[in-house]
Amino acid sequence: MLSAVAALFLVQTGPTDLAAQFKNPPASARPHTWWHWMSGNVTKEGITADLEAMKQAGIGGAHIFDAGQGIPNGPIKYN
Repeated sequence: MLSAVAALFLVQTGPTDLAAQFKNPPASARPHTWWHWMSGNVTKEGITADLEAMKQAGIGGAHIFDAGQGIPNGPIKYN
């Protein structure tokens, strides 16, 4: 059973539009992920490669978190 919001969406956009949007969702509907930097052990090239891979996979954004308890510090100072 469709919710009222889903039913209204189908009426406004039509099932064909819904299928197309499911295959290629707008940026606002793309998933986000956690992106752990391990005690600043990142490089410009690594960051670029990660971002390109996220884009290729359809990731819409990332929450960067620098984790590093007990890990030697890398070249990047986070915050």
